[in-house]
Amino acid sequence: MIGTAVVSLHRAFQQSGMLLGCFITFASFVVGLYTCILIVKATGTDADYSVTAKKYYGNLCQTYALGNFGFYAALLCPAVLILGAVVVYYVLLCQSLYPLLLAIYALCSSTKPPEQQKPLWNTFSTAYVALALFPILIWLCSKKDLSIFRRIGSFGIVFVVMIMLFIIGVGILAMTNTTFELGSYKTS
Repeated sequence: MIGTAVVSLHRAFQQSGMLLGCFITFASFVVGLYTCILIVKATGTDADYSVTAKKYYGNLCQTYALGNFGFYAALLCPAVLILGAVVVYYVLLCQSLYPLLLAIYALCSSTKPPEQQKPLWNTFSTAYVALALFPILIWLCSKKDLSIFRRIGSFGIVFVVMIMLFIIGVGILAMTNTTFELGSYKTS
């Protein structure tokens, strides 16, 4: 399963190198696939995992962990973990949207606005992006028919392939030309 550690993969690749990074990524894929297979086998057709939790954890939690309170705690703990992942992805979404909005503003106004690294309230920063993005996401998620998002999400493979081709291209370019400056497109 993919968790919030996926946001640090770029740093892991930087520190480990291309070959070891690819090996570790493949090993993580195998472990994640095995975990998903175990979850699918354990749950079957149980959509909300309540039957699975009752079957596997029900007697254990009710006998050894405070009765029904233990059972409901076993149901609540994964939800708290998922909430942590949602918060991390929300922060990443805000931090990714902020430079994009600055770039659109710079393109429309032909000026370069200063980029704020910290969430400040006296100038446009990630704090305002977070406040504006929250009600938009709440509105989008409160729709009854979310099938349009499933259709949009099915195009995700196109973007994954584009990112993979970009990474492979930049990697090949970096292996052929090692005299470049970080942060610029100029070669020495």
